[in-house]
Amino acid sequence: MVTPMPAPRLAEIDGSVLRRELALRILLQNLLLILSPTLFASFAILALVQPEAAWAAAAAHGAAGLGAALQWRYHGIDTKQIKDYLRTIDGDRAYGWECCLPASQPRTPLESR
Repeated sequence: MVTPMPAPRLAEIDGSVLRRELALRILLQNLLLILSPTLFASFAILALVQPEAAWAAAAAHGAAGLGAALQWRYHGIDTKQIKDYLRTIDGDRAYGWECCLPASQPRTPLESR
């Protein structure tokens, strides 16, 4: 027979797993940022070396760029959803850099920090 886990313990485990997933999604977004210029450079070099393949390289780069943008957006949406859920678990408790962020925001658009 399976004994149900108490709710506070379950939320703690859930929060821990979701924080790791959040870090992974941010890592994947950063990886996309790093690989995008590499992808552009490889298609640009292909177009320079073989000018007759420039249209195909441009079309392939457009498709690859669209795929990267869709992946970026997918990870961004999930990151926001996970962060919102973690805030409900933590009860809007600010931790890390987020506790200092509101205090460092300028009050007007022309104000400097």
